[in-house]
Amino acid sequence: MSAVNGISAEMRLLILEVSREFTRWSCDYNNASKKIESASSNIIKADKLEESLEGNK
Repeated sequence: MSAVNGISAEMRLLILEVSREFTRWSCDYNNASKKIESASSNIIKADKLEESLEGNK
């Protein structure tokens, strides 16, 4: 097994695979964060609307 810069081909492939997984996890995390922010914003809007409706009783 030859090594480039002291890293074997097998290790380079493993590092690449781990890097891709982290990239995917990062994208998943960012997407989930956006959904949470959107849901939180909608909850705040719904709470304000509910308060407004209760005030009109």
